[in-house]
Amino acid sequence: MTVDLQYLGPFNAKIAQQDIRVPTRKCWALLLYLSLHPGWHAREQVADLLWPQGSVQQGRTSLRKAIGHLRAIPADSEPLVLATREQVQWNSSVRPSTDLDRLNALLQQHLLTPAGLDEVEALIRGPFLQGFSMPTESALEELLEVRRVQVHRALDSRLQHHVTTQVEQKRLKEAIRLLQCRLKLDPLLEDAYLQWMDLLLQQDHVQEARQVHQELTLRFQQELGLQYPQGWETLQAAHLTAQVSTAKPAPVPTEGPQWIPEPMTSFVGRARERQELRDLLGRPHCRLLTVHGSGGVGKTRLVLKLLQDQPLEGYTWLGIPVENLTTVEEVQLALFSALSLVSSETGDLMQPVVQYLQDRQVVLVLDNTEHLPQEPLRGWIRVLLGATRHLKVVLTSRRVLNLEMEYIYSLQGMGLQAQTGLLSEALQFLQTRLEQSGLEAVPSNFAPLQQICTFLAGNPLALEMVAGWLKCLTAEDVVHLLQTGSMQLEFASHHAAVRHRSMQDVIEHSVSLLDPPLKDHLIRLGVFQGGWTLQGAAPLGIHLRDLRQLMDASLIHFNQHGRYHMQPLVHLYCEQHLSQHPDAAALRQGFCVSQLQALQQLQVPMLDQHQVKAALDQIEQEWLNLRAALAQVDGQENLVLTACWLLTQHAELRGQFLSAIQLLEGTLLRQTDGRVRSQIRGALSYLYMRVGWIAASMETGMSEVTPLLGMTDLESHWACWTLLQGLASCEMQKGHMGRALEWYGQAEELSRHDVHFSKAPALQDQARFRNAISHIGMALILIDLEHWERARLHLQDAQRVLKGCRSPYWCYLYWVEGRILHRTGHSAHALDALRTGATLAQHMGYHTLLLHIKKDLGDALLVLGHHMEARRVLEEGFQLSGQAGNTWAGVDILHSLGEVYEALNQPAAALKAYQEAIQCAGSSGVLHFATRAIERALVVLRALGRDEQAQLLESWHPARAPSLLLERGHAEARGGLEWIFHTALLDQEPPA
Repeated sequence: MTVDLQYLGPFNAKIAQQDIRVPTRKCWALLLYLSLHPGWHAREQVADLLWPQGSVQQGRTSLRKAIGHLRAIPADSEPLVLATREQVQWNSSVRPSTDLDRLNALLQQHLLTPAGLDEVEALIRGPFLQGFSMPTESALEELLEVRRVQVHRALDSRLQHHVTTQVEQKRLKEAIRLLQCRLKLDPLLEDAYLQWMDLLLQQDHVQEARQVHQELTLRFQQELGLQYPQGWETLQAAHLTAQVSTAKPAPVPTEGPQWIPEPMTSFVGRARERQELRDLLGRPHCRLLTVHGSGGVGKTRLVLKLLQDQPLEGYTWLGIPVENLTTVEEVQLALFSALSLVSSETGDLMQPVVQYLQDRQVVLVLDNTEHLPQEPLRGWIRVLLGATRHLKVVLTSRRVLNLEMEYIYSLQGMGLQAQTGLLSEALQFLQTRLEQSGLEAVPSNFAPLQQICTFLAGNPLALEMVAGWLKCLTAEDVVHLLQTGSMQLEFASHHAAVRHRSMQDVIEHSVSLLDPPLKDHLIRLGVFQGGWTLQGAAPLGIHLRDLRQLMDASLIHFNQHGRYHMQPLVHLYCEQHLSQHPDAAALRQGFCVSQLQALQQLQVPMLDQHQVKAALDQIEQEWLNLRAALAQVDGQENLVLTACWLLTQHAELRGQFLSAIQLLEGTLLRQTDGRVRSQIRGALSYLYMRVGWIAASMETGMSEVTPLLGMTDLESHWACWTLLQGLASCEMQKGHMGRALEWYGQAEELSRHDVHFSKAPALQDQARFRNAISHIGMALILIDLEHWERARLHLQDAQRVLKGCRSPYWCYLYWVEGRILHRTGHSAHALDALRTGATLAQHMGYHTLLLHIKKDLGDALLVLGHHMEARRVLEEGFQLSGQAGNTWAGVDILHSLGEVYEALNQPAAALKAYQEAIQCAGSSGVLHFATRAIERALVVLRALGRDEQAQLLESWHPARAPSLLLERGHAEARGGLEWIFHTALLDQEPPA
C-alpha cells in the first residue's frame, strides 16, 4: 500500500487509492501539519497550535484523541504517526507520494513532453491547500500561509521558465496551457494574463484575447475591489504598435543624472551573486527586484557593479539615491527632476513620468529604501509598474515590500568556505583592504584572519572597519576582543554615512525601523546562544509572525536545517540590551528551564533505534543553548541531572568528549548540592578516560565511587554506573584486565538491580541499556584475554537483556560478534557481522562505535588479503577518529594502518603511521598502545637496514616502555617520545 498526499487544490490523502476518512477537521489539520513538518514535535506545542482557545489540559486531551484516530489508519501495517508521552511525529517509515514531489520532478526537465504537460495540468488542481482554513487558530494559519507563499513562488518560477522555453520554440498553445497552470495556482497573476493575451493576439485570436481581458478585469473587481487600469483598446493598440514597429522601445536619453558613480575601491568576488542577479533581471516578468540584506552586507556596491556590467541589452539604467529622502513624494520629485520633465497643467508629477517611461526600456534603481514609509512606497511602485510596459525597478533595502510581483534576492555575507588552492572570498576581501592600508596578510595570519571573517559573517563593511584596526592590533587580539564584545567596530574617520560609521550605528538603524513590540521580541531572542527553532521561541512569547517580520527586516535569518539565527554582532547587541530588560532574570530562567525540559523529552527517543539519530542531531544543534542553560539555571536539580546523563550518552555515541567535558565542568561550578556534584563528577571521570586522561579519571573516580554507591534512589544510579564503567576502562588501558573485570562486574550488578526495581518504563529501559553495555565491556576484555567461551556468554546475556526492545544498541552486538569471529580465525564470517554493525552505526550516527568497527573490519580484511580495501576502511576510520576527538581509538587504527602499509610494501608510509601512533599515545597518556607501535616500527627499521636507529628505539623496549614512561611522568614521557620521532623514525636532529 502507498500513501498519496495531494496538496495542490483541496488537501486530500489516500491509501491504496482509497480516501482517508477522519472524524474531525482538527484531525485533518494534525495530519497535514505532521506531513509538512517531519521530525518530532512536543505535544504541548502541537496542542497549543491546534487548540489555542481552551486550557492546556483540554488541548492535550483533544490532541490525544486526534492521535488515536490517525494511528488507527493503517499504512503497510505501520501507523501514519508515531507518538510518545511527550512528542508526536509523522512516521518516517511511511514515505508518502505527493503531488508536489511529482510536479517538481516534471518541472526539473529541460523540455516538457506532451505527456508531461498533461500530467502537470492534472497535478495542479488549484492553489496550495485550496479552501483549507483554520481562522480560529491564527498561529497555524500563519504557518500554512508561509508555506503557501514558498510553494507558489517556487512553482511559479519553474512554470514561467517552461513558458519562456515553449515561446522560444514557437509552441504558443503549450505556452498558454502553462500560463493557465500558473493562474490555477494564483488567479491574480496580472503578468500571466497579459502574456496570455499577447500570445493569443500573435495568433490573431482577438475574441479569445478579449475574453481573457474580461476575466482579468472581473478578477480585479471581485478579489481586490479595484477597477483594472488598462482597458481592452489600450492593450490591443499597444500590441499592434509593437507588431508594426520593428524598432526597439526608445531608451532614456543618456544625458542627465544616471547615478553610476565611479567606485572608490576595487570590487572583490561575488561572481555567483552577480550572475544570479543578471539571470533574475533577464526574466521577462521580473519587473520588481529587491536586493535584500542586513546593513553593510554590500547591496549598493553589488548593484553598482551590476550597472557597470550592463546585463540587459537595450536597457538604460537610471538611479535615484534615496537615503536622504524621507517621503515617497520626495522620491517621485527626484525621479521627475532626473528625467528633466515638465509638469502637467494640474501639477501632477506622476502623469508625465508614466507617459515618458510607458514604452521605454528602463531599469530604475532606488538605493537604500528601508527608511521610507512602506505602504505609500508599495502603492507608488504598483502604479508605476502597472502603467508602463518595459520598466523594471531594482530596490536595495534592509526590508522587503512583500508585494505579489516582487522578486527578492537575499544577499548574505561574503563566502567563508575556502576553494581548492584559494582563500575564502571573505578573506580575499580582507586581504585586499589590508593591502590598501599598507599591511600584508602573511600565511601564518590566515587562521586568525579567517576567524575574524567567520565571526563577522563575511560582512564587507565590518571587514573594512577591522582592516583599519589591524594596523595597531594583532589578528589574535582582534579575535579575542570581538568574541568578548570588547571591540567597537568603527571607521577612524567620519567619511561614511551616519548609519555606516560603526557597526553599532548599522544595527541601531535597522532596529529603529521596528515597532516597539517587535524590538522587544528581538531583544528577548538574545537569550539564545546557538540559534533556535519556532518551538524554542514560543516560551518567550515569540511566534511565527514575529519571526517572519524580523527576517523581513534582515535582523534574523533562517537556514536549511529549520533553525533561526542572528549574526554575532546583532546577538551581542541583543545581549547588551537584554541585561537592561526589566524581565531579564525571568527571561533567562524561563529559557534555561525550557531548554532542559526539551532535552528531557529526548530520553525515550535516545533509546529507540528509529529515533536516536534525530535525537542526537537535535542535541548537537542545541549544544550552545544547553551549555548556556546549564551555566545559568537556578535550582532544577532533577532537570540538570537528566541533562548530564543525556549529554554523556551523546558524547559516547558521537565522540565529542572534550565538548562534553567543558560543558559538565561549567555546570559543576554552578552546583552546590553535594548529591548533584557527585553525579556530575562521576560522569566527568568517565569522560576523562575517553580522552586518555587516565590519571585524572582515576583520581576523580576513586574520590566519588563511595558516595555514589551509597545513593539509593534509582535516578542517581546512572552516574555511579558511568563512573564504574570509566574505572574499568582505565584499568583496561593500563593493562590491568583483572581489575577491569571487577569494575565491570560491579557496573553490571548495579544495572541488573535497576532493571528489576525500576517501575517507570523510561528508567527500566535505561537500566537495560546499561546492563547490556556492561556485558559488552566484559566480553571485550575476555576477547583480549582469549577467553572466547566466556566472552560469548556475556554477548548472549547482552542479547537477552535487549531482546524485545527497539534499542539502538543492537549494533554493538554485531561489533562484538564480529570481533570474536575474527579473533578465533573466522575472518570471512566476521565481515558480515562487522559490515552490518557499521551500516547500523552509520545510520544512527554512532561515530565512536563506527570507528571501532572500522578498525576491526580493516584487521579482518588484512587477514583475508584484501589490502586495498583494508587501507580505505582504516583511513576512513582514522579520519573519523579525528572528527570525533577520540585519540586512543585513533592510535589503535594507526597501528593497524601501519600493518596494511607493510603488507603493501610501503615501509615509509608504515613508519609514518607508527610515528603518528606513538605521538598520539604519548600526548594522550595511552601508553599501552605506544608499545605496540614501537614494536612494529623496530621490525620495519631493521628490514630497511637502519640498525642504528633501531638500536636507539630499542632502548625504549616494548616490555619496559610502559613502566619507564610512567616513572618519568607524563611530561617527560612526551618529551622522550618526541626525541624518538626525530632521531629514530625521522632521521633528523632531535629537538633541544
